Amino acid sequence: MRKRWDRSRWTPSVRVLLLSVALLGHARCGTDFKGETIVGDPRCVELCRPDQPFAPGYGNACSSVSVKNCIAVCQERIAGASTLCTSCLLEGAFFDQPTASVPLVCERQTAREPGTPAKTECKGRYNGVVCKFTNGNDAAEINCYKLWYPELEAQICKPTFEPISRCADACPAR
Repeated sequence: MRKRWDRSRWTPSVRVLLLSVALLGHARCGTDFKGETIVGDPRCVELCRPDQPFAPGYGNACSSVSVKNCIAVCQERIAGASTLCTSCLLEGAFFDQPTASVPLVCERQTAREPGTPAKTECKGRYNGVVCKFTNGNDAAEINCYKLWYPELEAQICKPTFEPISRCADACPAR
């Protein structure tokens, strides 16, 4: 007669350990990137997730090839590493995305009518385009950003990691 495991006698810590092992074995996370699902280790997918602009239709975006490459490089870096080593190898890592900032000059305008609030007018210039908006007018501000940053995909973005030598104590086999 075969002896069966009595699951009712498992401690909560054993249950958590078994659940963690089961989930880790199937841990493949995906992210939707412009209609394409990109799959990989959840830690790498999170690292390589491109930032989304606060409004669609403007800004630089990383290409899907860059995102896939970032995940592949990340997964190769942490392959076979212990949890402690993996944490060290990914600490301080980031996915480089092209960004630029528009210097804004905002001036408070005095109220023209008694009892009306003063407005703050903002003006910016980027790539030769000048645009103005009233602070608090989100639609006008977004239109300015669309003029300054037309939507550009296919930017080459790269992951950046700390040197592996920094993790010598946590990753003795590397």
